[in-house]
Amino acid sequence: MLDVQVAPDFDDSLTKIEFHPHEAYASSRYGNSDEIRIPFSQADTYVLLNKSYLYIEGKLTKSDRFTLAPNGLAHGIEDIKLLLNGEVVDQTHLPGISSTMKGYCSFPRRNGMESAGWVLPSTTQLVNPCVDSTTGQFSACVPLATLLGIAEDYKKIFINVRMELCIVRSTTNKDMIAPRLPEVDPPAGGSKTTGDPDVSISKMIWYLPYVTPSDSEKIKLLNTLERDMPITVPFRSWSLAMYPTVPEHREFTWSIKSSSELEKPRFILFMFQTDRQRDFAKNMSLFDHNNLTNLKVYIGSQEFPYSRMNLDFKKKRISLLYRMYSEFQKSFYGKDWVEPMLDYDEFISHAPIVVVQVTSNLAKAKTAVKKKYRLMRRQQPNVSPEPLKQIVVLPQPPPPPPPPPPPPPAHEKRKRTYAVVSRKDKRRRLSRPKQREMEEEEEEEEKKEEEEAAVEEEGMTGDIYKEADDDGYETFMHVPAQHRSSSIPPPPPLFDRPSKPKTPRDRLLEASRTPEGKTKMDEYFRNFNIYARPYLRSLLKGEKSSLLDTVYGPKVNADGRLTLGDKDLTMDRENVYLDEGKLQFPASEGLLNLLFLREPTTYTAEDSANYRDLVLRSHVARQGYSALRPWNTSGSKYRNLLKYLLKSDAVPTKDVVGEASPTMYEEGRTAGREETSFPIVTLQLERLADPIAADRTQRWFSSFSENVLTS
Repeated sequence: MLDVQVAPDFDDSLTKIEFHPHEAYASSRYGNSDEIRIPFSQADTYVLLNKSYLYIEGKLTKSDRFTLAPNGLAHGIEDIKLLLNGEVVDQTHLPGISSTMKGYCSFPRRNGMESAGWVLPSTTQLVNPCVDSTTGQFSACVPLATLLGIAEDYKKIFINVRMELCIVRSTTNKDMIAPRLPEVDPPAGGSKTTGDPDVSISKMIWYLPYVTPSDSEKIKLLNTLERDMPITVPFRSWSLAMYPTVPEHREFTWSIKSSSELEKPRFILFMFQTDRQRDFAKNMSLFDHNNLTNLKVYIGSQEFPYSRMNLDFKKKRISLLYRMYSEFQKSFYGKDWVEPMLDYDEFISHAPIVVVQVTSNLAKAKTAVKKKYRLMRRQQPNVSPEPLKQIVVLPQPPPPPPPPPPPPPAHEKRKRTYAVVSRKDKRRRLSRPKQREMEEEEEEEEKKEEEEAAVEEEGMTGDIYKEADDDGYETFMHVPAQHRSSSIPPPPPLFDRPSKPKTPRDRLLEASRTPEGKTKMDEYFRNFNIYARPYLRSLLKGEKSSLLDTVYGPKVNADGRLTLGDKDLTMDRENVYLDEGKLQFPASEGLLNLLFLREPTTYTAEDSANYRDLVLRSHVARQGYSALRPWNTSGSKYRNLLKYLLKSDAVPTKDVVGEASPTMYEEGRTAGREETSFPIVTLQLERLADPIAADRTQRWFSSFSENVLTS
């Protein structure tokens, strides 16, 4: 304060910051379930991911009665992930739900997020300023920091990194829309619009800030690159778990598995939501309290919070819950003061969030992982880098049988049947014939060792062949003296056996190991639904996975065809076809989980009904895939799902998502009676597909090997 001669400090480390647009590939579309990839691959450019944003343009129909929900553009995204040098570093599933929950806790009331489509939630007045009420056109700038944890936490530049932003659109646009409050009056002589609204996106651009440092700072960055120093990128990722079928009980338990030992939760945000999904007449960004009274989080042997909350929303006894919500900004961002987005009444009516802060020690987990990795490295076999050569074995005549040993004298027989024990020192001493026999055995062993040592001294010249197999084990072979003459013709190779004829699947696997085959394989798998691609890759390559259903799931035969039971199974991006296109089902995420996974956790009642038709028509749940055989009751999938699904009076009643889901089928009158016979079950309703779609499916997806090898 008193040093008036101090010169002012100027930050001249940066020359300029420019926002450059990056668009998706030319073939990209922005419809439902489409995958949008926006690349960035400029080596000598420094980018600041924390300040980047998505610019989205589109149109909303029926804009006089509807508008975009708060954070509605995020609800139009099913999955978003960031790739650095081809590796996925951060991913957020259903960012509409996760970013809305976190936004209520993170943003202040005056946050300047109207340009991103964020407005204060309300049940009486809702108008999104990004939407033109006359034409329905809208545009918004969504910061990437609201969708990905790495973009929010890592506030430094990236050096010499190739990045790619991958976005998968949601399967429906209904969650993006909310009723406009109040509605716009029609013009004079006009009338209000009728019908259902819809959203169409016409443009999606990723704006990245290019940072140009000063010369002195650029030299420091170049020195860092030359020394090849590792750069740590710390960030907090977001994981979403949904449980839509909450049982109607006073208490219930929900078990959630963490992804790994190193990624343990630090904050848990919990919310209820009742009948708002896939309904444009309701606001997807609002949540309900459902008369919650208490919540406990158990991580190992620890519980959070320590004491019961004893909430009562009817009497507004939620001060403890609101304090936990308002203190989130202090704990998560390290602020000294807080400015919550919602006041007390808005918190109760719009978004009653339960914020639980948990703490755990990761030092033990990190040490355990390091020790395990070192142990695996020590046990790794030392395989010879040299190629395996041909090993030749020369035929050897059988040796003559050894003469029988002469019978021992009678007195030696008697002496061999006992041992003399000295009672004085209580030590056992063998008789002389026994000692002589042991000495002869030792002499024979010494002779064998001398012969082996002589064989090893000869090395690889003439008489000894030394080779190494694929596992690193060495093989020694000695050539007898009677076969050392060069006049003896060389013997046939040991491993010269007739090879089996290669199947189309074998030729396909060989082709997939080449760079050209991998490219064709990637192009071929783009014709399938995005949720089915990893399952089909594992089936085609024959990879073993504990998640895939090997009993009741699809299989790939020797011809490269995908089969389910005794029927051919084909699919494209939108539908699943059975029996050469005679049956057609929508390729939803739930139906694909039921088809491929051993323990499916995410599916709806419609998915279970479609899966039941597939199982009955393909006979995959019967022994030998025969309609005349009884059910195949092996495996946990039959006990937990198919046992109830295959009953004639089983009716799907609820959607099932989560690990601890309740009973999902209502048992009829015959549920308690044991089945004594196995009647032939036939479908009561045939779902005939479009003949054009069936012909296209049969032509494109009839055989894996035929499509990939000839494309």
